[in-house]
Amino acid sequence: MSGADRFDTSVAVSRSAFPAGADIVYVSTGRNWPDALSGGAAAVVQSAPVLLSDTTSVPSAVLAEIDRLDPSRIMLIGGTSAVSDAAAAQLRAIATTERISGADRYATAAALVLVLPGLRLTTVPVLPTYTAMLALRRVTADRGLVRPY
Repeated sequence: MSGADRFDTSVAVSRSAFPAGADIVYVSTGRNWPDALSGGAAAVVQSAPVLLSDTTSVPSAVLAEIDRLDPSRIMLIGGTSAVSDAAAAQLRAIATTERISGADRYATAAALVLVLPGLRLTTVPVLPTYTAMLALRRVTADRGLVRPY
């Protein structure tokens, strides 16, 4: 799957994986990877797509895809330096939008775990590299650092 850019690619993946829509949609900046990577693990747990936004506005293709998905809730990942309040306002016009952020990428990842219903964080490793964060995403979603009660 691909698109003209990373934003369109996120839309193509969403259309393929969620043809009937989704109750929750995660939105993260498309300008830097850590928040989207952490959000991906949370999205897997909640059977939700991750769509990418620009910093100051949400691309029209992404807004159209969110409309198609018809979510009741949008989870915006990262602080205002990642996705501005103006972009968040565009999302709020579609559905209830909750921003999940922390002081840095690690705190944002931990905050994501805390908002997932019925889950708890049992281990917080130090992850200084992209490879380690990618591995954590898989482990978190599939088998170990986050477990059901």
